[in-house]
Amino acid sequence: MFDQTQPPETPEPARAAAGAKAILLYDERCGVCRAAVRAATRWSGAGVFEPVGIRTPVAASLVPNEDEATRLEAFHLIVDGQHRKGADALPALFDRLPGLGFLAWVLRRWPPAAAIAASAYRWVCAHRPAISRVLPRSWQRPLAPSGGGYHGRPRGDDDEAAA
Repeated sequence: MFDQTQPPETPEPARAAAGAKAILLYDERCGVCRAAVRAATRWSGAGVFEPVGIRTPVAASLVPNEDEATRLEAFHLIVDGQHRKGADALPALFDRLPGLGFLAWVLRRWPPAAAIAASAYRWVCAHRPAISRVLPRSWQRPLAPSGGGYHGRPRGDDDEAAA
């Protein structure tokens, strides 16, 4: 049931940081998604994630087998050519966040933890509008383009109202 293999001697985040930049596809119109990407990029430090708006042509070229509606069902993480999305991408995401490598290790080795994470992820996805009402607006504002790593201008509800 629980793989009791000891965690690797080299922590997962250290190994992940040494690898390629992770492409993080997110819903650029979703305040919760923008807040989550903002938190991940700040937590991980510069150069770990390359945020890409999920509605952009770049996202479509990165995940050509999914239409926009399907891509919008979850965040996507592409690392070294491997594509994961939603709860299945959480271990790879946690690998890149200092201090969370142990969570990645647990999610990979203990199926009940992975099931709980998947349920929690589905709940958050289903309740994004309610969650966004309690998040500070400053966390939800559109992400600014950064050093060529960002593709596409995010448009949020606030932007559309102002346009």
